[in-house]
Amino acid sequence: MADIQSAVRDHGSLCAVSEELFNRGDVDRAMDYIRVAIRDTRFFNSPSRSWRDMAILPQIEAAYSERNARLHTMYIVLIVVILLFFVSAVAAGLYVLSRNRKLCAVQQTLRESNDKLNGLARILRETNDRLSAQNLRIADANRIKEVYIGGFLQTISEYINKLSGTYQYVNKMLRDDRIAELRRECARSNIRNDELKEFYALFDKTFLGLFPSFIDEMNGLLADEARTEGRHDGELTTVLRIYALIRLGITDTATIAALLHCSIRTVYNYRSFTQRHSRPDIGDLEQRVQLIGLNGIAARS
Repeated sequence: MADIQSAVRDHGSLCAVSEELFNRGDVDRAMDYIRVAIRDTRFFNSPSRSWRDMAILPQIEAAYSERNARLHTMYIVLIVVILLFFVSAVAAGLYVLSRNRKLCAVQQTLRESNDKLNGLARILRETNDRLSAQNLRIADANRIKEVYIGGFLQTISEYINKLSGTYQYVNKMLRDDRIAELRRECARSNIRNDELKEFYALFDKTFLGLFPSFIDEMNGLLADEARTEGRHDGELTTVLRIYALIRLGITDTATIAALLHCSIRTVYNYRSFTQRHSRPDIGDLEQRVQLIGLNGIAARS
């Protein structure tokens, strides 16, 4: 401090300060101070002080070089560590990208598999729906078959009994020589109309027993002006009988006309009129008629 305050460059004490800093381990400041001291010594050309400064300089330079070497080694190690970290990060990034690509490929495969499974499930549901509808139709057909076969056999049995009674009555009249009376009775009776009425009554009763809501559901498919109600005592009208036969699966016009004992034109006209006056939102009327009562079968199943 005295040298500084005197404003002289004869820093004789600066070498001692440098040595003290070196002993304390502050190599950087010791190196800076010794350099200033040596520069001043050279400026004043003082050999004795130069020898003194040079005595401590090698130690400071050795420590300074050793410190710089350690720093250099530390920097190299740090750089190597950073490079290794960078390489590891790049490798990890590449690995993650590779795994992501594989994961995306697996996810795409899973999506495709799910789409295929969904498609198969949809096809299976459609197949099950078709099978269910077919089973309903089979159950409906079996039910109709059982009822009408039973009714048919009963009717045949009744007609056999009627025919047997008629033959017995005719034979009795012939045996008693009452031919003229027999002729008069045959002329008065209208067997065809009586039997037709009985046939219609049996058909209507059996059909409405199978499909009690047929009239209401049939009218629900028609416009207001074409709707019709059954006659008294549960008797169907001609148009209702035509569509009752269609509901039973008989769609041929000639067959319907033969069963109902009316002309083919009559059946055709009734079918055309009813088709024209069906509701526009139901599609094909006769196909919808054939579905009447199937919900009831499903409910009972």
